[in-house]
Amino acid sequence: MSGAPSESRESSAASSAEAIARFESAARSAVESRRLPALLALTAGRETYSFSASPPGGEPLSEETVVWYASLSKTFTALAALRLVDAGLLDLDAPITDVTHLREVRILTGYDASGARYAVPRTPITARMLLTHTAGFGYDFLESRLGRYAREHAVPSRVSSRAASLELPLIAEPGTQWNYGIGIDLLGVVLEARCGETLERILRTWVLDPLGLDSVRFGPHGPAAPMHSRTRYEDGSARLAPLDLRYPDDPEQAAGGGGLYGTPRDFLRLLRALLADSAPQRSNAPGSPAPHSADSGSPALGSPGITGAPLLSPVLSAEARRAQLPAGWVSPRRSALPTSTEDWDFIPEQGDNWSLLGMTNTRTGPHGRAPGGLMWAGLCNSYFWVDWENRDCGALFTQMLPFADPCALELFSLLEATVPRT
Repeated sequence: MSGAPSESRESSAASSAEAIARFESAARSAVESRRLPALLALTAGRETYSFSASPPGGEPLSEETVVWYASLSKTFTALAALRLVDAGLLDLDAPITDVTHLREVRILTGYDASGARYAVPRTPITARMLLTHTAGFGYDFLESRLGRYAREHAVPSRVSSRAASLELPLIAEPGTQWNYGIGIDLLGVVLEARCGETLERILRTWVLDPLGLDSVRFGPHGPAAPMHSRTRYEDGSARLAPLDLRYPDDPEQAAGGGGLYGTPRDFLRLLRALLADSAPQRSNAPGSPAPHSADSGSPALGSPGITGAPLLSPVLSAEARRAQLPAGWVSPRRSALPTSTEDWDFIPEQGDNWSLLGMTNTRTGPHGRAPGGLMWAGLCNSYFWVDWENRDCGALFTQMLPFADPCALELFSLLEATVPRT
C-alpha cells in the first residue's frame, strides 16, 4: 500500500492533463470558428494555469490586456463595502437615510391603460439588501417594465455613468425577492456618502492599493480589448461584429456594479486574495505605488494598506461567504433585451443562492466545487469562481455580447474541470 498515494497523484495528474487538453481543443475551436472573438483563461490552486486563444491575425487577449470587467466590478465594490463595515462606517442592516433616491424611491407595480402604477415601499432599504440584490431594483435588460420606464423617462444608459442613470424605480418590495440589478451601483453611492470621497478613491484606498491592483480603474484610460457582438439568425447561423461600447474615463457617477476596467492578471490577484482572505505582500521597489494607510486621510481598518493584513475580520468573513437568502429565491432570468443577454440559469443542480460577495452554491458542483463557493460573471461573457474548501479559483475572459453565451458557458465549465480536486 505504500505506493497508493503516488498512484493517486499520478492518476489525478493524468485526469487533469486530459481535462486541459479537452478545454484547449474546445477553446481553439470556438475562436477559430468565430463563435467567440478571443479568450483567456486563468486558474490558481495547487498549480497555476493560463491559456489564450485568438483567431489568425486577430488581436489576442493576454494576462496584461486591459479588459472591461463589467459585473466583475461588483466584487470590488462589495469587498470595499465589507471593509467599511469592519471599520464601523457602514451597518449592513441599518436603514439607509443619507441617499435621497433610496429614501424616496417608489415601486413600479406595472402599467395599465392610464400609464404606470406605483406603490410606496413599506420596508427601508439596507446595505445587506443592496449587496444581495433584494432591495427591489432590477436591470432594464432583464425587466421589460424598467425598459419601458427608462424609455418614457429618458433615463440614460448605465454605460453613460451619469447620475441620472440610477434613477430607476423598484420592481418589488425591499427584502421580499431576489432581482439582479443596479443595487451594487447604488451601494457605491452610499459608500461615497459615508466616506465623502469618490468611489474610485474609496476602492483605491480599501481594495486596489492594498492588493497591488494597479491596472484597475473606472474607464479604460487608453487601449482596451475590443468588444464584439454576436448576432444570431433564424437559420441558426451567427456572426461576430465589432461593438462600440466603452465606459467613460471620467464618470459623473462611477458604476460600482459594472464600470471597472483592468487586466485579467489583476482580477486573478483579487480572487487569490479572497481565497487567502488576506492582502498579499507588496513590492516597495522604486516606481511601485505606496499602499494607503491611516495617514492618507481615509478611515482606517487597522490601516488598509498593511501588507499581509486580513481582508476582513473572521466574523465578517464567515458572514460574507454565507448563503443569505431562502432557498429558491435565486431563479433563472429571462432576457428583455436579447442584444444584451440571453436567458440564463447557472448550473441549478448546485443550489444557487447569494452571499454578500456574489452567487454561492449550497451543494457540490458538477466538477467538485464545494458548497459555499463563490461564482459570478460579467455581461461581456467573463466568469469566475472561488472555492475556499478546495483552495482554488479561476476566471475566463471574453469581450462579447450577448451575455450567457452557451459556448462561453460550456468553456467555463470545462475550465473548472481542469482543476485537480480530490
